[in-house]
Amino acid sequence: MSGPEPTTRAGAGVAVNIGAASAGGTKATVHVSQGHILNSGAADGSVGYTTSNAPKKINPKAKTTYTYTFTKPGYTPGTVSCGSAVYRCDNYYGSRRASRAGCAIPEVPTGVSMVGLARIDEGIRKLRANGGHHGDPYGGKPLHWMINKAQENANRKAVCPRTAPPDMQRAGRTSCDEYPFASTYEGGTHLPASQREITWVKVNENKAQGGTITAWRARCTSWTTIPST
Repeated sequence: MSGPEPTTRAGAGVAVNIGAASAGGTKATVHVSQGHILNSGAADGSVGYTTSNAPKKINPKAKTTYTYTFTKPGYTPGTVSCGSAVYRCDNYYGSRRASRAGCAIPEVPTGVSMVGLARIDEGIRKLRANGGHHGDPYGGKPLHWMINKAQENANRKAVCPRTAPPDMQRAGRTSCDEYPFASTYEGGTHLPASQREITWVKVNENKAQGGTITAWRARCTSWTTIPST
């Protein structure tokens, strides 16, 4: 709580207790002095969270319900509740490092850039120039990260031939890069052909892309929406 609003009539002397309840494997603990008299000055506090972050376990989405109970001798208590944004807390990577576990608001988009990966960037730009705007941060529909390795492999197999064309082999571009990414719900053949593409690149460039995406996921541990530039 911060500075109190002016009280009127019988508002003076009202005390407030604050509660917080969460779900999805997350426990909320209130660190606020209870029974604070609203017109006695400002009060500060916080709500802390602990979560079950079992490796590779994806916890359900959840939100916190905050409950404010107002009391005053001689008056009937009153209660007001409000909810937080929806979040999710887990440790998908199964790492012991604190930086690999955390909480995020899945509905808020974030992005990872392919700029600097010449052929991959070129392929995505060509697709967008022809009307394929999924994952475009400038007005396209977002891509959604999918936690399903079997489907990811199936998505990649559905669009990437087993071997590169002869001209690509001569150029040393033998690795198939697919967009949208196979690790998204939009990957594979889930979108029409006009909304997807493959680009033959050198193996090192494809590995660099994988490292870029993995590093981004580590920073945004639990995000599920991944637009790309």
